[in-house]
Amino acid sequence: MVRSLQNALMRYHEAGVPIVMGTDSGGWPHMVHAFHGPTALRELRLMADAGMTPAEVLRAATVTPARMMGILESDEENRHRHRAQPFQGPAPTAATGPTTVKVETYTSVWEAVADSPEEARNLKLRAELMDVLEAYIAQEGITQHVAAERLGVPRSRVSELVNGRISKFTIDKLVNMAARVGLHADVTIRQIPTAHARRTQSGPRILGVDFTSARTKRKPITVADCDLADHELVVRSILRLSSFTEFEGLLARDGPWVAAIDLPFAQPQALVDALGWPSGWRDCVIHVAQLGKSAFEQALNDYRNARPAGQKEHLRETDRLARSQSPMKLHYQPVGKMFFQGAPRLLRSAANIVPCARNDSDRTILEAYPALVADSLARTRSYKHERKSKPAHEQARRNIAHALRAERCRQRYGVRVAVSDTMLEELVDDTTADLLDAVLCAVQGAWASRQPDFGIPPDRENEGWIVDPALLPR
Repeated sequence: MVRSLQNALMRYHEAGVPIVMGTDSGGWPHMVHAFHGPTALRELRLMADAGMTPAEVLRAATVTPARMMGILESDEENRHRHRAQPFQGPAPTAATGPTTVKVETYTSVWEAVADSPEEARNLKLRAELMDVLEAYIAQEGITQHVAAERLGVPRSRVSELVNGRISKFTIDKLVNMAARVGLHADVTIRQIPTAHARRTQSGPRILGVDFTSARTKRKPITVADCDLADHELVVRSILRLSSFTEFEGLLARDGPWVAAIDLPFAQPQALVDALGWPSGWRDCVIHVAQLGKSAFEQALNDYRNARPAGQKEHLRETDRLARSQSPMKLHYQPVGKMFFQGAPRLLRSAANIVPCARNDSDRTILEAYPALVADSLARTRSYKHERKSKPAHEQARRNIAHALRAERCRQRYGVRVAVSDTMLEELVDDTTADLLDAVLCAVQGAWASRQPDFGIPPDRENEGWIVDPALLPR
């Protein structure tokens, strides 16, 4: 149905018939699916999908209707190329005053309908994935019911797909749907410096890193790449690193930047002393790396097994204050494995690792714990599950994500998070909360970057310290 209407649209367009954007929005609220705003944006996308160029789509929504309504005279036809161009419309009156129209140009239709360049790129990628899936359904000649079975989604979701309901889909959902029918998406990430970012940046770049010891394409190391400007933390992009080599490349980036990483930097001093490992952080990390993964895990298991129930694992002081897991834990939340894989790579980066291995590098690495931010802003630490997410988890993620934008976040951490509506929904939809955790780590990094000595008390070189205002000495 939609494709046949698009074909008809292009026949009129190619015949020279003026095309004007229009919607059924006037029927709202009696037509509950056609309220103002989204229906207009969807029509722009459908015009572009039909074959109209971005410039033609924009003219259909601006210059052409303005001319047809008598607001823009025909000799003003070419003035849409100017960003802010006054024109002589109907004669001004005392009531209306002079009339000015501001017409902006864009490189794509997505930039016209999005709130930010990041959201425009996200919309474009989602639209391309939807086009691929719609083309697959058409080529296979299958019904929506059969397509739903193959894609692993309800039939209503297939209807939304073929009708261009882009707001119903995240990139993750579309990639998963494509994978089920043998369509594999490859993602290329490249950094695009912008004049706006250089102009507004008033601090180091902030990297929030949700680390994992079992990195794969399905469980990558997730990075929130942010700019810090006054009281605003701008999330520029989310990076997914599927190998430790990519993580090492991240740490090798030119500074200045501050990376807040969800990773225990050290083992409890009580464990180190009991096992006779070197007491200094640098020497201890080198020793653990030389042991190898199997010997390291065996040493922790043997030590734990020899201790009485209730005293199996030690905590660092920062763990007790943050109510976090012991860095010795190897299962369920295997932060011990994270330490083994992460700490040696931090040391090899030669960055300024505070407070464990300080130097004069403009690349600073801090220990983060995102659950503290979630607890502080939304009074919850239960917002994710690796295998089965519950509706309560989704609501908790939504509460946390919205709190990041609120005044409460600025009062607590000195910044509010600037994130597009599209990216916010991705934070909520990610059941593992890896995306959300990366942003929460960035919030802690932004706060610490403006504190004396990063908000870390003295004499914490061997055990490390989680940066958060909740852990400041009282």
